[in-house]
Amino acid sequence: MIKLKRSDKFAIHLKFSLDDIENLINFFSQALSDQEKKLDIEYNKNVFYRKNVFKNGIFFVRKSNDELLTFKDNQVILHLEEDTIKYTINKLNECISIKDFFPAEVTEIKILNKNNDLYFILETDIFK
Repeated sequence: MIKLKRSDKFAIHLKFSLDDIENLINFFSQALSDQEKKLDIEYNKNVFYRKNVFKNGIFFVRKSNDELLTFKDNQVILHLEEDTIKYTINKLNECISIKDFFPAEVTEIKILNKNNDLYFILETDIFK
């Protein structure tokens, strides 16, 4: 399952496995064509500067002029610019062959008006 968690005060990790990559490529591709697809996600509420509790929710990506992460009613919504979505799709395709998402930093996003770096982390058995 895809996981979203805070790694420090201003950094967010979206963690996924090799088995999740095809779903993520499809997920971000749908956002490019302004279609909304949802994915199940496990997230830590501390991503949104709340208490440290893990929850299951629904994850959406929306094409936007602003890059931010919002939360409402167990829905986690990542708003990204078109170029960032295309970059993410290309990096996910590379990840299939090289078994790494490098560099891990995708973009800077706002969460509750605070700047945060968003990283994509491929979890392998070694790093779980």
